[in-house]
Amino acid sequence: MAAKKTNLLGPLELAVMNVIWETEDASVAEVTDALREHRDLHHNTVMTVMQRLAEKGYLRKYARDGRTNGFRPKVAREDVSKRYLDLVRDELFGGSVRGAMSALLDSSNVPPRKRRELRRLLDELGDGS
Repeated sequence: MAAKKTNLLGPLELAVMNVIWETEDASVAEVTDALREHRDLHHNTVMTVMQRLAEKGYLRKYARDGRTNGFRPKVAREDVSKRYLDLVRDELFGGSVRGAMSALLDSSNVPPRKRRELRRLLDELGDGS
């Protein structure tokens, strides 16, 4: 079962997924250790989140050895990123790619040369985007 388009992730779920996407394969203990660098989390909390991510279709759980389960991403980071970008474009900018990109350019630390290049590309898209 693949993750549904409307099945967005919360902040802790995204943090777990980022660890899994980076490592491509991890146990609950490994994810807990990685997250503890920035958050005070318990093993059981991370285990619950990872089990829910598996139920939602984001992770694939497998038997790693006799006592440990491993988890691998079932959904690519790019697919999740596209879902979030589509949501932002549709809900905040009325479906306008140009509007979303303009806002991103205005709020980002993009060097002037790159900004001009991106604005030129936006102009090529026209108003219908």
